[in-house]
Amino acid sequence: MDWSDDSEVPMSSGTAIDTGLTFTTSSPLTLGVELELQLIDRRTGDLTRGASDLIALVSKKPHPGEIKPEITESMLEISTSVQRSFAPLLAELIALRDTLVAGADRLDIEVAG
Repeated sequence: MDWSDDSEVPMSSGTAIDTGLTFTTSSPLTLGVELELQLIDRRTGDLTRGASDLIALVSKKPHPGEIKPEITESMLEISTSVQRSFAPLLAELIALRDTLVAGADRLDIEVAG
């Protein structure tokens, strides 16, 4: 089928699903980063449980952005605040990384992602 003609594009006859999510507007030309990371057992190289312990440990000291649980105990998510330029975004990512690595070292796990 030739998709260059819009009249041939099939249209769904379904209805929209209300997800209950509310999206807010943001300022134009802003940056932010959200990463899902995996926790790895240093001895085996396998995924390992530890997100709750790591989050509890790193939350004892102030750090920028957010570090929060993901869908499994072997994953977590980091996110920066909204920035208007690259330099402060990079500084925040480095601080988040350093915070996670220091905590992971104490728990003998690696962070990958």
